[in-house]
Amino acid sequence: MKFLGHEFSEQDKENLRNTGNMGRVVDLVNPKTNEIIPSIISKDRLTNELVALNTNYMKIPDDIKGVKLNDEQKQILSEGKPLYLEGMISNKGDSFNASVQFNAEKRYVEFLIDPNKKMDQAMNRQQTVNEEPQKVFRGKELTDQQFENLKEGKSVYLSGLTDQKGNTYNGYITFSKDSGATEFSFQNPAKVVEQAKPDEAHKTQVAVNSEGKTNEATKNVKESLQAAQTSPVNKKQAEEQQKTKQPNRSRRRKL
Repeated sequence: MKFLGHEFSEQDKENLRNTGNMGRVVDLVNPKTNEIIPSIISKDRLTNELVALNTNYMKIPDDIKGVKLNDEQKQILSEGKPLYLEGMISNKGDSFNASVQFNAEKRYVEFLIDPNKKMDQAMNRQQTVNEEPQKVFRGKELTDQQFENLKEGKSVYLSGLTDQKGNTYNGYITFSKDSGATEFSFQNPAKVVEQAKPDEAHKTQVAVNSEGKTNEATKNVKESLQAAQTSPVNKKQAEEQQKTKQPNRSRRRKL
């Protein structure tokens, strides 16, 4: 299993399964420029898609829930590793301990919940839910107006998102105050506009390029799909697709 030139170790895979974060900094290769970029990797919990973040964009806070971080603790977080903190103060004024780690997909330090510990669900939820959405979604920064609309619970249309193969797609995002997550959909969930329709143009592209699914009309095309593509778009792709459509002629011997 490779991702942008990185070969995952068994420990990497286990970390991604358990916490959603790989837990270390690795050198990734930009597929367009071949530039080597030190990055951390996390898994989008909604789509299971891998997300990488350049370490230059990691912002480590000075304190977390009342606990001031020293240089050593900040260094641990900047390396993508988990950090156990004691004496944090919840929104209700209660003291609690927990592990925290920087998440590449969310672009901030999150709380890691130990599944082996029986924690009060309300307390658990209180510590992990974000009070407001992040201004960056899948690498795209929202405008001030889009950010305000998202905070108000409105659906926001985003264009120019990029899938794992570098092609763009569009869709809607909505912030859930209950889960604290920003959710993506090809269709406007709130249906703010009567004529809002699913962004069908990009469903096939993302399904094939990022989710590993197969589209019957393009299953033999070796290139990554472009926006709105559901069938071959050029002679080369048409020839690749046509190869398996032609039935094999049975060999018969003339008497």
